[in-house]
Amino acid sequence: MSVQVPNVLEFPLILYAILKLGAVFNGLSSIFRDGGVEFILQKTESKAFIIPENFQRFNHLSMALKVSERLFNLKTIVTIGTPDSMTDSRVVSFNALGGALPEGMSEACDAKDSHSWRLPLGQPENQKEEKPWTKTHLV
Repeated sequence: MSVQVPNVLEFPLILYAILKLGAVFNGLSSIFRDGGVEFILQKTESKAFIIPENFQRFNHLSMALKVSERLFNLKTIVTIGTPDSMTDSRVVSFNALGGALPEGMSEACDAKDSHSWRLPLGQPENQKEEKPWTKTHLV
């Protein structure tokens, strides 16, 4: 399975599911476009391609649909952020597969810092986490 997903909360769920299935994980950089994506998907003979619908003002879904017309092995495109009512039979919503984030996980994401999140199971609120890279540790 080929995956072109940026660092989002769904990524660990996707990776875990692929490994649990026993499938091969093929990660693609999110900067690859039509030519690079088509080349890699063709060489790896991927049957599924997991992408965000849009990322950094680029429509990955329309690119994947265009590329999939020339790839006979690619059967399914799984998108993060696509409405469940997508009419193309090749496209499946991540949420429709039961991939919705566990309850409370999306609330645990700090909106100001999208790459710093914690599950609600962490340390008690009154206990501050000591960061080993503070200035006092570097001197």
